[in-house]
Amino acid sequence: MSWASDSDLFVMNGPSGNGAGFYPSYSNITRSPYSWGTAVVKMQIANPAGTVILRSKDPRITPAINFNYFTENRDTDLKALAEATELLYRTYDSAGVNHEVIHPDPTGDMKQGIMDTSFGHHASSSCRMGSDNATVPEAVVDSKFRVKEVKSLRIADASVWPRVPGAMPDGPTFTLGRKVYETILIE
Repeated sequence: MSWASDSDLFVMNGPSGNGAGFYPSYSNITRSPYSWGTAVVKMQIANPAGTVILRSKDPRITPAINFNYFTENRDTDLKALAEATELLYRTYDSAGVNHEVIHPDPTGDMKQGIMDTSFGHHASSSCRMGSDNATVPEAVVDSKFRVKEVKSLRIADASVWPRVPGAMPDGPTFTLGRKVYETILIE
C-alpha cells in the first residue's frame, strides 16, 4: 500500500488525562490548567486489518472494535512512533520545556511501552470502497456507496474510506455524507 511508507504522524497537545483514551465519565475529570499532555498519533498504520463486530441486534449496544495494532508490520509502525517520540523529547529538552514523561514508561523499553499504551477512537475503513478491479481487494462498497452483491443497501459513514482520512476524520466524513446525498439524488 502506497500510504504505508509515509509515517503520517500527528502530534497534539491538550489537557492531560490518564493516557488511557476515552472511557465512561472521561469528560467529568477535573484537570489542572497547568497539566498538559502530548500525544503522538500515527494515522496510517501499516496494518489495516482491524475488525468491527456487532455484539447484538440492538443498535444501542456498542460493537466490539479491535484495531489489531501491531499485528502486521509491527516494526514499521513502532519505528515511526518511537522516532517521533524521541524527537518530541529532544525538542522539549532543547527548548527548555519542563516536562515529565509518564507514558510510555521512561524506565522500560519504549517500543513495548508504545504497544502497551496505544489506543484509538477513530474507527474507519472496515467496509472499504473500491471498484471491482481496485487495488483495494477487500472493497465491499462501490463508488456509489452500494454494498456489492446486496440489493438496496448503501453505507454512508467513515467505514467506506479505503484508509483513515487524516487526523481528524470528521470533516472528510461530513463531505462523504454530502457526496452520498448527491449520488442518491442523481439516481
